Amino acid sequence: MRSLLLFSLLLSVVGMGHAQDGTDIQMEINNFQGKEAYLAYYYGDKQYIKDTLRVVNGKTSLKADTLLPGGIYLVVLPPSNSYFEVIIDKDQQFSISTDTTDFVSNMVIKGSQENELFYGDLTFLREQRAKATSLQEKIKAAGDDKAKAAPFQEELSGLDKVVKDYRKKLVEDNPDFLYGKVIKSMEEPKVPEAPVDEFGVKDSLFPFRYYRAHFFDNLDFNAERMLRTPVFFSKIDRYLEQLTYKHPDSINTSIDYIIGKADKDKDVFQFLVVNLLNKYANSKIMGMDGVYVHMVEQYYMSGKAFWTDEEQVKKMEERALALTPTLIGRLAPNFRVQDQKEEFIALHDVDAKYTVLYFWDYDCGHCKKITPQLMELYADKLDHDKVALFSVSINGSIDIWKEKIDEYKVVGIATQDHYRKSGFDQMYDIRSTPRIFLLDEKKNIVAKQISVEQLEDLLQKLEEDENGGEEVSSGS
Repeated sequence: MRSLLLFSLLLSVVGMGHAQDGTDIQMEINNFQGKEAYLAYYYGDKQYIKDTLRVVNGKTSLKADTLLPGGIYLVVLPPSNSYFEVIIDKDQQFSISTDTTDFVSNMVIKGSQENELFYGDLTFLREQRAKATSLQEKIKAAGDDKAKAAPFQEELSGLDKVVKDYRKKLVEDNPDFLYGKVIKSMEEPKVPEAPVDEFGVKDSLFPFRYYRAHFFDNLDFNAERMLRTPVFFSKIDRYLEQLTYKHPDSINTSIDYIIGKADKDKDVFQFLVVNLLNKYANSKIMGMDGVYVHMVEQYYMSGKAFWTDEEQVKKMEERALALTPTLIGRLAPNFRVQDQKEEFIALHDVDAKYTVLYFWDYDCGHCKKITPQLMELYADKLDHDKVALFSVSINGSIDIWKEKIDEYKVVGIATQDHYRKSGFDQMYDIRSTPRIFLLDEKKNIVAKQISVEQLEDLLQKLEEDENGGEEVSSGS
C-alpha cells in the first residue's frame, strides 16, 4: 500500500515540452464564471506565474510564436485558486476541456498523446485508490481476526503490484515523455539482501549505503524540462536533508556529487549551483557558511559560473574571504588587546579547556540584554577552571567602558579595542554585536553566533560527551 500512496502523489504532477510550429492550446473550462485565469509553472520548490489568460464564457487559449520551455504548468482559477495541470511536451498544439466540479473526471484531451496518457493514468490511480480505501476499511473492521483480514490484505498487496506493473509499463513504453521521466524519478531504489561476513553477520549499514548510492539512479539530471517539475528539486533536497550528515564537509561532498551529475546540460548545472548556493547562504544553521564558501570557491571563483559577471564574482569572493577565517573547525585568529589595567593580552595566551569569546558594545541595545545574561551564566554556572570568558568591547570610551564593567558585572577577562588596532573586526567579520564564539583548548572554533542558552547547552553536551557525564558547570 505504501507504493500505491506514493504513486497517488502524482495527482499534482505534470510536465511540459516542445512543439514544432509554436504554441496553440485551446481550453474550455465549464462552470467557471471568471474572466481571467493564470498560467503558472513549477520551478524548483516554488511556483511562478507565466501569463494571465483572458477567459470568455469559460473559454481561453494560449498562443505563442515561440515554444514554451518544458516543465509543469498549471492553469489557476481565481478567486479560489483551484487549478488543473497540463503536459506540453513535444506537441504544443491541442485542446483540453474540463469542468470545475472535477477536473480529472471531466478532462477531455484532443491532439496530445501525452496528456491523454497523463489523465488516463490519474483516472486509473483514482480507481485503484478507491479500491484500496475499501480494502483498508474491511481490514480495520476485521480487528484482531487475522483470518478474516487475510484475504483483504492479500488483495491489497495484489493491488499494489497492479499499480507498480502498470507504472513500469507506462515508463517503458514512453521513455521520452516527460511524464514517463517524472514517474521513473519517483521509483525508490530496491535494496538487495545485505551481505554477511565470514562469521555470518550481516552488514547493518549496507541498506543505507546502498540506498544512498542508488538514490538518483532514476532521476534525469540532463533534461532541462525536469526543472519544471516538483520532483526534481524535492528529490535533491531530500538527499541533502535526510541522507547527508549535517556537517559542512559532508554537505560539500554531496553538493559536488549532485552538481557533477549535470555534466551535459548547462541549464540544469546553473539551476543546481544557484539554488544550492542560496539554500546554504540563507541557512540559519550554524556552520553552513562553510558550504557557501566552498561553493563560491568551487564554482564562482573557478570561472564555472558562466552566467555571473566579474563584479558579482568579486563581491562573492570578498564575502567568502571574510567568512573563511572563522569557519567552524578553523583555528580562531589570534589578536592582542588591552585589559582594564591597559596591559596587552593575546587571545591565544588564555589557558583553558574552553574559551568563550564575546564581542560587545556597551551602547548596543541587544548587548544590554545579552551581556548580563552571559555574565550571570559564567559567574554562577560555569566551572572557571575549565572555561574562560574573554570579552572584547569594540566601541566607545575607555572610561565609560570601565564604568559599564561594574554596571553589567562583567567577569572573566575584560578587554577593549575601541580603535580596532588589532584588526579583530576583519578577522572575525564583526559587522554587528553581540557575537559569541566558543573555542576549544587549542583555540579551534567549536561554535559561533550562538545565544547564551545555546552556549550553556553546548558546553554541557561537550563535557558529557568527552567525560561520560562529568559536567563543566559548577552546579546550581
